[in-house]
Amino acid sequence: MTLEPHGAACFTVTVEEPGLHQILLDGGYPSLALSSGGVPVACSALDSGPCELAAGTYTLAVGSADHALDTRLSLVPLGTDTGCAEPVDTAFNTPPATGTGPGALGIVCHPFTAAAGELVTSSFRNSAFANVSTWITDGTGEHLCTGGYACVLRAGTGGYRFLARADAPVPYALRVRRLSHPSGCADVSVTPYGSAPAPVSPPTECKTFTPAATGPYEVGSFDGSGIRNRVEVYGPTGRICEDAVACALTAGVTYTLLTEADVRILDRSSSTGCEDVPLGQARHGALSAPGEADCVNLPLPRGARVAVLTGSSADGTTPGVTVLDGAGTPLCWARETLVRGTCVLYGPAPYRAVVERESGPATGPYGIVVHRTDAPSACRAFPAGDFGAAPDGADVSLDEDAFADCLTIPAGGHSARELVSFAHTAGGGTLDVSVLDEKGKRICGSDEGLDSSTPFSLLDCALTPGLSHTVLLQARHGSVAHALVRRDVTATARNCVDSPATPVGAPSRDGVPTGPGAVVCHRVTTADARDTLHLNARYTAAGMASGFKVYGANGKAACGDFGSGCAVSGSTAYQAIVEVFHGDATAPAYRLDAFRVGTAAGPAPECVRVPDVTYGAGPLAATLTEQRPALCAVLPTASNDRLNLTFTPAQTSSKTPRAWLYDEKTRQDACSSRSGGYYTCAVPGEETYERVARPATLVIGLPSLPSRAPAEVSARVVCPSSCGTVSRTVTAVGPGTVGAAVITMRVTGAALHEKDVVEVAGGSYRARSTPVSLAPDRRTMEVSLDLTGAPRTALNLSVLTHDGVRYSRGTVTVVAPLRATAAPVVTGTAVVGGRVTASAGSWSPSGASYTYQWRANGVAIAGAATAAYALPASLQGKQLSVAVTARAAGQP
Repeated sequence: MTLEPHGAACFTVTVEEPGLHQILLDGGYPSLALSSGGVPVACSALDSGPCELAAGTYTLAVGSADHALDTRLSLVPLGTDTGCAEPVDTAFNTPPATGTGPGALGIVCHPFTAAAGELVTSSFRNSAFANVSTWITDGTGEHLCTGGYACVLRAGTGGYRFLARADAPVPYALRVRRLSHPSGCADVSVTPYGSAPAPVSPPTECKTFTPAATGPYEVGSFDGSGIRNRVEVYGPTGRICEDAVACALTAGVTYTLLTEADVRILDRSSSTGCEDVPLGQARHGALSAPGEADCVNLPLPRGARVAVLTGSSADGTTPGVTVLDGAGTPLCWARETLVRGTCVLYGPAPYRAVVERESGPATGPYGIVVHRTDAPSACRAFPAGDFGAAPDGADVSLDEDAFADCLTIPAGGHSARELVSFAHTAGGGTLDVSVLDEKGKRICGSDEGLDSSTPFSLLDCALTPGLSHTVLLQARHGSVAHALVRRDVTATARNCVDSPATPVGAPSRDGVPTGPGAVVCHRVTTADARDTLHLNARYTAAGMASGFKVYGANGKAACGDFGSGCAVSGSTAYQAIVEVFHGDATAPAYRLDAFRVGTAAGPAPECVRVPDVTYGAGPLAATLTEQRPALCAVLPTASNDRLNLTFTPAQTSSKTPRAWLYDEKTRQDACSSRSGGYYTCAVPGEETYERVARPATLVIGLPSLPSRAPAEVSARVVCPSSCGTVSRTVTAVGPGTVGAAVITMRVTGAALHEKDVVEVAGGSYRARSTPVSLAPDRRTMEVSLDLTGAPRTALNLSVLTHDGVRYSRGTVTVVAPLRATAAPVVTGTAVVGGRVTASAGSWSPSGASYTYQWRANGVAIAGAATAAYALPASLQGKQLSVAVTARAAGQP
C-alpha cells in the first residue's frame, strides 16, 4: 500500500485458529491498531512482538505520520506448522537443511523431533547478507530459546520448531542438533601424555566423552601450528567448562564435545604416562605433533620449592611448563616463576610438570631440568673474586644441548652483600639468572634476561648469612656465554682504592685507568661517622663510566643514586662502586668527587652561608676547575619549598654545571635537571602541613667532560613563591626629619626586597625612592629620594613592596637643606713648622657636625683630618687648602 502524509487505511483480518500471531512489515514504520467489534485489542507492540488472538474477525488500521510511505504487511500465525519446510534431522552425521527464506513478509520454519527436557543446539547460516533473528518454539508459538545457543526444551505441547525471520530472501543452511542422547557422534578417550590428539573416523563435528574418574580435565583442540582452540563442552543440562583448561567432569556421565578438529583430553589428576626425571639433570625430549603434551614426575615433598628450566633450538618450539599437584590443580605456570625457582609445591602429592608448546613451531626438540631450590645444591663452586685486575670467577657457556647450568656459593664463603658481574663473551641468546639461598628465597636475578645488547651487567645481591646459595642459569633464543665474578662490597671488600674525603673546593680524584667492563671500588673514608659526604663519579674524554652504588660497612646501600651523585652519612668508610663501560689502561675514564659537605656541628665551614632565601639567593659565583671542581652554599629553606636554579650564561644540559640540594634531614637530592639547562628543586615536606625550617646544602660541581678552560659559574636561586621561614615585616623607616634635597633613608624589617620603594607624599606632592643597597640578610636597606622640591612640612611616609603591599609608617618632616651661611676661616702662620687652624664657618640650620680634610695642590693629605694642622717640610712651595663638611640627620 501507499499512504500519503497523515494518510490511513484499514483491513479486515480473519483469524481461523486461536494463538500467537505476528504482524510482519516491509517498508516504513506505519502506526498499527487492531480492534475487534470496535474494541481495541491489547497488544503493546504489533510490529515487533507476537499478539495472542482468538478466532474471529478483526480490523487492522494502518496510518502514516508526516511523510508518505510505501509498505507491505502480513499476519503470520506462530502456533502452527502449516507452511513449514521439511523437518530437520537432529543427528550430527546428517547434512543441514537448506533453502531460501521468504523475505521480510515470511518466516522460515523447520520442525524437528526431540523430547521435552532434552538439550539441543542450533546454527542458522545465511549465504548472503541480511538481518536475521532466530528462535526455537513449540506448539504454543512462544519464544523458548534464541537460536545459536544451547537450549533445554521445556515440557509443553510438543511440536518443536526452529523459526527464522530475515529482511531479505537469502539462501540458508540450518542445523539443529540434539545434545541429549546425541546421534552421529564419535567416542573419544583420554589422550596419553606423549601422544598427539587422536583423529576419529569418519570425521564428525561431535565427540562424546565419558570419564572413568571424577576430576579436572583439560579439553582442547589444536590447529596445524599448535594453536589451542576452545571446544564447546556440554553436560546434561547445558554448556559447561568455560575454563577448558580445568574442566571438572564426573565419572560415568557422558559429555558432548562440539568441534570438527581432533580433540586432546588430558586427565590432570592422573600421572599415567609421566616419566621420572632426576633432579639437576637435563632431560631432552621432543614434541612430535601439534597438541602433544609431555609429563615428568617431580620427586619432591609437599612444601618444597622448585625451579624448572627449559631449553630449545633457536628455530624450534619454545616449551611451556605447568606444575600440577596430585589433584590436578595448577600450582605454577609462569616462566618467570619457574625460572626464578620460587614455585612452591602445595596441595596433595604426587607432583608433576606438564610440558607443551608455548610459542614457535608446533613441533621440535626441547630440554628440561628440575632443581629443588630450598636445599643445598650439588652445583659446581662459584669462587669469590675481588676488585683486583684479575679476579677469580666462573665461565658459563650455554647452547641448545647444554641449555642450563648452576653454581654454588658456599655458606662460609660469602659476605652479607655481593655484586655479581656478567661480561658477555659470545652468542646471541639471552641468559636468565636467579640467585636463591638454600631455603628457597630468591635473593636477586635478571628479570628481563641478559643478552648481547648489554655487554656488562651487575646484580646487587644481599646474601643470607650462614646459608649457601645457588645461581641458576638458563639460555633462551640461542647460545650465550658470560664470564661471572662475585665481589664483596662490605667493609671486608678486597682491593678497594683508598680515597679519603676532602673539603669542598679541594681537587677531584683521578679514577683508576682500566679497560671496559671493569668494576672499581673506592673506599671513601672520613674521620667522623656524622660527617656528610657528597660523592659523584664523572666520566672523562678517555672513556665512559658511571657510579653504580655506594655501600656502608654492613653492605647496605648508603645512598639512592650514585650514578647521578648522592650524599652519605652514618659511617667512617664507604665502598663506592664505579662501572667502566669504555676505557683503557692509559688514562682514567672517570674522576671521583668525594667532598665533605657536612660535619657533626652542621654544614661544612667551606660552604657559603646564605642568610635569607625568601626570594632566592645569589649570584653564587666561582671559577670551577679540576683543582676546585665544586662549591657549596647553605640555604635556610623550609619544608615544601620550591626553587629554580639557573646559570649564567645559559648552557645545554650536558654542559651545565651539576647541582644537588641536600636537606639536612634526609640527605636526599631534591633537584631535577631540565632540558633548558636549569634545575628545579623541591625541599621535602613534613608529615603535617606545618611549615618548618629544613635547611639544605646546595652543591654545584663540574659536569662530566668539562671543557679544558676554567668554568666560570654564576648561579642564582629563584623562589617562584617565598621560601624559608622568615615572614615579611617593615619595622621602621628613618630618619624622621630630612632636608629638602637628595637624601638617603634606611628601611629596617625582614624579607625586604630590592624592588621595595619608600614613598613620601602629601597633597599633590609624591616622591618615590631608588635602591642604594640591601643587606644580605634582607633586614636593612638604604634608598635614595630626591626631595629637592618637597614642601617643608610633615609628609606621609610608607613602604610599597615589590608585589604591591603598602606599609604605612607615619610621617617624615622635611626641613630646609643644610647650607653654609659664612665660609670657614683659616688662622695661623703658613710656614714650615707652623700650625694653622680652620673654623667651621656658619651653617643653617644649626646642630650639624663637622669634618675637615686638608689638601695640598687640591689633593687630600693623608692623616690631615682635624681642624688644626702642623705644616711639614714636604708642603714647601705647595698651595694649602681645607674642606669642611657639615652633616646632620636627614641631610645629604
